[in-house]
Amino acid sequence: MPQRLTTHIQKHSILFICTANQCRSPMAELLFKDYLLSNQNDLTDWQVESAGIYAIPDYPATHNAILAMKELGLDLNSHRSQCVTEELIQSFNLILTMESNHQHRLQQLSPPSAQKVYMLSEMIGIRADVQDPIGSTLQEYISTANLIKKYLLQGWNRILQLSDHL
Repeated sequence: MPQRLTTHIQKHSILFICTANQCRSPMAELLFKDYLLSNQNDLTDWQVESAGIYAIPDYPATHNAILAMKELGLDLNSHRSQCVTEELIQSFNLILTMESNHQHRLQQLSPPSAQKVYMLSEMIGIRADVQDPIGSTLQEYISTANLIKKYLLQGWNRILQLSDHL
């Protein structure tokens, strides 16, 4: 069982998914937590994590992901990757993937949880992959972070609704 997995579902819970859990999903996790804090949300009401479909556990975020978040005033240095598991999927109310192939993989991994797995872009009513910036320039990482931020902010109401544990 992953080290960061909590044993009970918070009122709101959201898991961000990418491939290796070193670029996109940790940036989404950090951006989302920052948005919650900047809007005076009580983080104790939230469980927010990230994981990767093919992640190797305990790897740090990529250098450019750390620098991109630093450009946005956020610190990603403490991030350590974790691999998605069926148990992890089941412990969250909402799972947001960066790509359609991530979504399909999770729906295969945990069919009972398929209805709570969405692409991040679906939160604003479109279906578009957030491309992996791995190996790209710092500017590409910043552009990726800004796209993730756009989806999070514009999709806030839908995220709030779907992440709520009734």
